[in-house]
Amino acid sequence: MKRNKILIILISLIFIFGYIYPQEIAKRIYKENKKALAVIKSLNPYGNVVETGYGILVSENGMILTNYHLISNATSLIVEVNGKKKDFEGVIDIDKKMDLAIIKIKGNDLPMVLMDYSEEFPAGQRIYLLNRENVIEGSILRVEELEGGRKFFIIDIPIMNYAGSPIFNNQGRVIGLSTPLVEGINVIIPTVYSLNLIKNVKPSPLAAFEKIDYRTCPEGMLLIGICYYLAGDFAKARTYLERLLVSSPEDVNIAKLGLIYSKLGMDERAVEIYEQVKDKFAYSPEIHYGLGISYIKLRQYEKAITALEKAISLNPNLVDAYYNLGVAYEELREDSKALTAYLKFLELNPEPSTDLYIYTRIGKIYYKMNKPENAIKFLEKAREIRPENFEVNYYLALSYDKLDQFEKASQLYNELIKLNPEGAEAYYGQLVKLYDRAGQYEKAVEAAKQLIIKNPYNPASYYNLGVEYVKLKDYDKAIGVFNQVIALDPNYALAYYNLGIVYFKIGRYESAINIFKQYIKLNPNDPEGYYNLGTCYVALRQFESALPPLERAVKLKPDHALAHYNLGIAYFNLRDRLSAMDEYRILRNLNPRLAQKLYELISR
Repeated sequence: MKRNKILIILISLIFIFGYIYPQEIAKRIYKENKKALAVIKSLNPYGNVVETGYGILVSENGMILTNYHLISNATSLIVEVNGKKKDFEGVIDIDKKMDLAIIKIKGNDLPMVLMDYSEEFPAGQRIYLLNRENVIEGSILRVEELEGGRKFFIIDIPIMNYAGSPIFNNQGRVIGLSTPLVEGINVIIPTVYSLNLIKNVKPSPLAAFEKIDYRTCPEGMLLIGICYYLAGDFAKARTYLERLLVSSPEDVNIAKLGLIYSKLGMDERAVEIYEQVKDKFAYSPEIHYGLGISYIKLRQYEKAITALEKAISLNPNLVDAYYNLGVAYEELREDSKALTAYLKFLELNPEPSTDLYIYTRIGKIYYKMNKPENAIKFLEKAREIRPENFEVNYYLALSYDKLDQFEKASQLYNELIKLNPEGAEAYYGQLVKLYDRAGQYEKAVEAAKQLIIKNPYNPASYYNLGVEYVKLKDYDKAIGVFNQVIALDPNYALAYYNLGIVYFKIGRYESAINIFKQYIKLNPNDPEGYYNLGTCYVALRQFESALPPLERAVKLKPDHALAHYNLGIAYFNLRDRLSAMDEYRILRNLNPRLAQKLYELISR
């Protein structure tokens, strides 16, 4: 008992410290780095503050990393560190594309932060934003990549008031700089891209750099356009990137612009853009991928396949390209190729987004390829995600049905009736067949009755009910139902055939003869109609009348053993022993048992 108490205490402590630990990290980061945080104010020619933000000391001799857009339009700067104004010496270097700048203040032995120059930013990683008042804790949501392989990451901390604030990891190292360009999208530029800016050179005055509004320069428009794209405001993203396409086409992110057109439903324009630049960006998988997506949306699947296969050849790990390649092949009904693409997608992405119907697509293809075992494997996964999805349940029911898994199939057909009452007639039809194959004729009867309720004027529904009554040997009901079929459709040949069989079974041979004559009129080339008519005459011992239909039956089907047997009986009873022996000789090759039976009769 004591050991159990100790274990409970230890577990409790783990939960307590697991909760407090991030807060302790935040406190430590604030304590150790607040003195290295700089507040930067940009002034216009009249001495008014036009931009305020942060920077971080990255060297003991006063180099500060900040956002370029904070200083791009400034006439002069005020820099404060630890609440004290510092002498601004100038600018070391800038990177317009990544909105980074290194400025310098006077000083030595200044406090500085530790940097992490990794490019690995796993989603969910805990991060900490340092500002003047405190540290805000959050996490990385996702990583976005620009053309050329440069990355930035998105966090869940609102950063609009924290331009240039450093972002720390659990180890207390700076991994990025907060870069608020668009409301609602919290972009962090990784510190790795500042490496080439930190250099031991004499700083240049602000006047040595072109004074620009970052939001109107090509690099700024590109980054802002991408930020709007990430925020889901495709109209504004399009405005920025189109402006850039006109003013500075070499700087525009074509892949993003094409995707924006596609998101706005302007796929013809997207294709036009992609086609214009695909040779220039021949080795850009993103361009070919975007082109493929637009062609899919335009239903030009052959062209989509060409573009997507090119994208994959350039980047075999371009996961989504395989999925969309599968879609294009599936639309062209090239199921085998679609399946290969989908399976490759799953290999590279074993936990796909639930928004994708990948398991359903694969399951359907396997079903169409007559591989129900494989179909079930994927459709059951699809059903776990969407238990009430009609298409999933439908193909899963068909797959169970094909494998004679009667209980599972019938359960799903009944669920489909609830999910899609309008299609109930089809599902009851499937249930009739299913119960029939399972030998559950009572259930088949009930399903057939439901078919009639759904469509009381459909002769096929009555016909199915009649067949099930025959199998239950409820011949009176079968006769009534088959007559109802004929009343609804006087040309329903199978109803005549089965009604004739029922009459024969209960010994009403005259009625059977009349019905089989009607059947022969509707189906003059079916040997079974003539055979059954002839057999009725034999049962009535009207052997002369039996000869013409039986002779017609064997003419239409020379290997019809039963017709030859009954023909032999008729010949024998008409005292034509030679003809009866001819039927015996034919039967010896077709059915030795019937041949022996006929021989014993003839030899009496």
